[in-house]
Amino acid sequence: MVALRTLASVIFATIFLSIFAALYLQYQSGSAE
Repeated sequence: MVALRTLASVIFATIFLSIFAALYLQYQSGSAE
């Protein structure tokens, strides 16, 4: 099923971006101080 694979890819990408954004924001506030 292509739909299932696409859904999995979207979920994986969302999780990856969320983690990357969280690390980036932490780094930004860390350097600001």
